[in-house]
Amino acid sequence: MLKEIQCINITEKRNNLFKILFSNGYSCLLPKQFFVYFNPYRGKMVSKEEYIRIVDFARLRREINYAINLVKKRCYSLRELYEKLTKVKKLSFRDSKIIVDFLKEEYGIKENNTISTLIEEFNGRNLSNSMIEMKLIDKKFNYKLIKGLNKFDYQKEVDKGINVAKKYLNSRVNRNKEDDLSLNVYNLLSHKGFKFEIINDVLENVFDKIKAN
Repeated sequence: MLKEIQCINITEKRNNLFKILFSNGYSCLLPKQFFVYFNPYRGKMVSKEEYIRIVDFARLRREINYAINLVKKRCYSLRELYEKLTKVKKLSFRDSKIIVDFLKEEYGIKENNTISTLIEEFNGRNLSNSMIEMKLIDKKFNYKLIKGLNKFDYQKEVDKGINVAKKYLNSRVNRNKEDDLSLNVYNLLSHKGFKFEIINDVLENVFDKIKAN
């Protein structure tokens, strides 16, 4: 059954809230950002589904803004978003899904894109492949997507390991004790999740150059 929008008024100019009055007598406050999203106008006939959606967005406007602020600050997996909404905001799964679906639609949030963005960020920080995988698992991304996108590249791992080692060595004032330094670099890279063969290549590369100098 179609419902008619009978009246639209700005109720709080400072907060850009629009009051929408429907033909059944129900009214709700809709923020400007959702007003543009739904494009309501006086005399517009809306379906039952669209009516419910407008009412839901008006009811959840604060929680939607909370979720928008979350995704603007950093990358979240869909599961993390659901947990934030259900545990922090105490929303039902239905209400959480309304918000997450809106974020996916309006902000283009897709698990594979978010994972790729984080992998690029983590590689820029010289994290090992296994450490990247662990961080993505901790963020509750789909494991199959993680394995498919987080490809192991031997030379890239070596290059990242060299960057980590050089940064450590540059922070050391005394470089005379090569044995101690190499052991420290080995332990550092091992702690960061680099594989044994990668670490050996890094040590040979870095300390051969030190000897040459």
